[in-house]
Amino acid sequence: MFRFISAEKLKERSIINGNVDNKLLLPIIDECQEYYILPLLGSSLYNEIGGQLPSSLTVANKKLLDEYVIPCLIKYVQYESPIYLNYKFTNANVSTKNTDESTPITIDVSSKLMDRFKNKAEWYGERIVRYICANRVLYPSYCLSNTNDNVDPLSSGYDCGIYLD
Repeated sequence: MFRFISAEKLKERSIINGNVDNKLLLPIIDECQEYYILPLLGSSLYNEIGGQLPSSLTVANKKLLDEYVIPCLIKYVQYESPIYLNYKFTNANVSTKNTDESTPITIDVSSKLMDRFKNKAEWYGERIVRYICANRVLYPSYCLSNTNDNVDPLSSGYDCGIYLD
């Protein structure tokens, strides 16, 4: 499994605190990369970029990754993180984390925060789609789909939650 961003780089480029355990962030990065970024790029381009990591990225793929994909991935990780970082999953139960120096936010505040991150992540996702479509000649694998297990790229970075035929 390849990662487009490391936990250290994520903490450097986001609001996620440096003291957050990498072991907690890595599964969130992996999940967001597969759940949100894979559909934006489609299987062919996603795997092409992943196969070129870390040192053999083409100039076009490096630009796409650095300027478009990673900022989007960071926002999606920030969107998904509050739930995973606020709760501790153990054999006995799921509990909230708390220290003497902090107070967990309410579900309502958490929901509003997550909505902001999702809106920003979708905006970055739309930038990915528009950039690739405007530069199709640089990304011939974007629309390649030749097997049933491939994920075809989305036509938009936004998810309205309502199906309009």
